[in-house]
Amino acid sequence: MRRLSVTLLMAALGCAEAPESPSGPPLTADQEAAQSRFLTDSGREAAEAYRSAFAGITTVDDFSDVLDQALALQARLVPDDSLDEYGQFAYRFQAADLGLPGIEPSCVAECTVVAMQLHREDIEAAAAGTESSEDDAFAGLLFDFWGFAVVVDGEVGQWPSFFERTWDYGGYSLLGNGEHLSLLRRIISMEATGFRPEEVARMRQVLIGDIIGYPCFGPEADAVVGELESILALEALTEGERTSLERRLSEVGTGSGVEVGCAADLSCSCASG
Repeated sequence: MRRLSVTLLMAALGCAEAPESPSGPPLTADQEAAQSRFLTDSGREAAEAYRSAFAGITTVDDFSDVLDQALALQARLVPDDSLDEYGQFAYRFQAADLGLPGIEPSCVAECTVVAMQLHREDIEAAAAGTESSEDDAFAGLLFDFWGFAVVVDGEVGQWPSFFERTWDYGGYSLLGNGEHLSLLRRIISMEATGFRPEEVARMRQVLIGDIIGYPCFGPEADAVVGELESILALEALTEGERTSLERRLSEVGTGSGVEVGCAADLSCSCASG
C-alpha cells in the first residue's frame, strides 16, 4: 500500500516517467545541436514532421508515404545557398547526426555534393511493423540492390551492389557471380505486386543496362557467359532486353568490345581513370 501511495504521489507531482513523444524518442543534446547548426527553422520543422510520420507507420501505405518523404527530405532540410560545392558544407553535413530515423546525411562526388543515405535497419524495422509483406520485400530488394542506398536529388542511386568500384568514378561489373540473376528474379516478383512500380522499373533498367552497356566484367568469361545464359532463360524478359542480352552474349564469347577477368587484371581499361 505504501509503495502504491508513493507512486501516485510521484505521478501527481509530475515525477512519473514522461511518455514517448509522438515523434519517437526525444532528440539527444548532440542531435539538437546538430539540427541548430545545419538546419534553418523551416528545415527543423520538416525534420520534426518527418520524425512524427516515421513514428506513426502502421500500414503499408504509411510506409510508402514516409519513404516518399525520406526521398524528398534533402530538398526540405538543406537551403540552396548551402550547396556551393566549394563551401565544404557537404563535408561538414555528412558527419551530422540529426536524429532522423531511416535516413542520415551523406555526400557524393568526393564529398562536394550533399546527399542523404537510407538506414537499412530502421527502414526494414518499419516495414516489418506493418501487416503487409510487400513493403518487407521491397525494402530488402532496395538495399540488396543498391548496397549503400544513397539519395541524391530525391532518387536512390549511385553504385549498385553488383558493381565493384576500383576508383572514384568507375570499376567493373560483377556479372558472372550470380547477383544479377538473383536480383532480376526478385525484381520480376516485385513487379507482380505493383508496389512502388517506378522504383522497381528503374532497378530493372539499371541492372539490364549494366549487363548490356558496361564493357568491363570482373569474373572470367566462362562465368559471365554462364550467368548471361541463365538470364536469357527467364521468360519475363522483354523482346528488346532479350535481343540486347543475346548481342552481349555474343560479344563476350568473341571478346569483341568487352573485357573480362578484370578482378584479377587491373590493366583493364575501366580499372582506373
